[in-house]
Amino acid sequence: MAFNNIKKETLALLLVFIYHTAVKGIEKRDIAVDFYGHNISINYDNKLNDIRYESAVEQFIARFDEESISKDYVSLIHQFRTSTAQYGLDDVGKVLLVNAFAEKAFAHKPQNFRTLIKWYILYHDSMDIMLCYTKKDITIYGRLNIEPYGIAYINKGGKRYTDLSFTLATPTNSSVAEYHPKSFNTRTKIFNFNTTAYPKLNALKKQKDFAFDYAGKQYRFSATINQSLILYLKDLPVMELGNMYVNYGFSQSMQQSLIASLHKTIAPMKQREALGFLLKFVQSIPYKTDDENWGYERYSFAEETLYNDFADCEDKVILYATLAKEILNVQSAALLYEKDEHVAIALKLPANAANFSFTYKGDKYLSAEPSGQGFDLGRLGFDVNRVDKVVALY
Repeated sequence: MAFNNIKKETLALLLVFIYHTAVKGIEKRDIAVDFYGHNISINYDNKLNDIRYESAVEQFIARFDEESISKDYVSLIHQFRTSTAQYGLDDVGKVLLVNAFAEKAFAHKPQNFRTLIKWYILYHDSMDIMLCYTKKDITIYGRLNIEPYGIAYINKGGKRYTDLSFTLATPTNSSVAEYHPKSFNTRTKIFNFNTTAYPKLNALKKQKDFAFDYAGKQYRFSATINQSLILYLKDLPVMELGNMYVNYGFSQSMQQSLIASLHKTIAPMKQREALGFLLKFVQSIPYKTDDENWGYERYSFAEETLYNDFADCEDKVILYATLAKEILNVQSAALLYEKDEHVAIALKLPANAANFSFTYKGDKYLSAEPSGQGFDLGRLGFDVNRVDKVVALY
């Protein structure tokens, strides 16, 4: 029977929802959340607004915890689960959706109130989180399946809990206290970050043209960039350089425009010439450091780099590796020059390749310098013997 296929947790939510609705009565309020161009309608128990705010942080948390448990969180959680599935969001994407809802629906409330709304939703959704506070601020930490770069975290019981605001900061010190909620929660669900696929966000698009010279001829291409995806990616926590950036590939709109055109252009070329063509394309993107543009170090996904009007060496390596993978199915690795604060790339060649730059773990590789114009395949800005670390990208 179909009834037997209903998950226990969903059935439990349904039963509690029926109780809240029929016995206590719920005053609902609707709000439209702009989620990277997608209009998501969410209704919630308006009585959450009745919880009185007070500046004494610990006392306010206790008051919120005690009073919020009587409000309807069941249908709210169900709506977030439905939207998460509809847009192919992972748990980190769900955090961003919860953030967008809390910031819009409770914009008239202090920041600590909005933070507790976010905790209220995630906690009752059985996510493994910690509610922490100082004399002035409230922060929620969650246990992720990845370790973001430069985000504050707390180690507890051999587990790492990351600040879910994803704000760049130093590791949290011992002055932060943890609040233990009165309501029961198994807190067993780790926040899963999908490292292989984009979410289904595509409401906003942007056209962009590219032009560059190769072998004495100018080439022009047009791209349809998924701007919803770009905005989403910029809100994700920064990860260390790795294959996740290449695994994501490109959005459908980018695949059907720029990538399809590039593929058609290089189809008659042999592999090495095609790699050289793609290299010149990546090199044509203006170079700027992250400090100049963001004020901090961050790695951009391939589609982000195409959207921006600039890129640094890591961004260009990620873009080139992604193009090589998506169009030519060529494997690659990043060459990290830690002392020189530079990154180049190496492309894996067939075992019978006659011309190659070096061997690594028994395989032949051809080096490339995507960040500097005038560097042909096989030429690097720094000697390959200065490489400190090799990171597989694909």
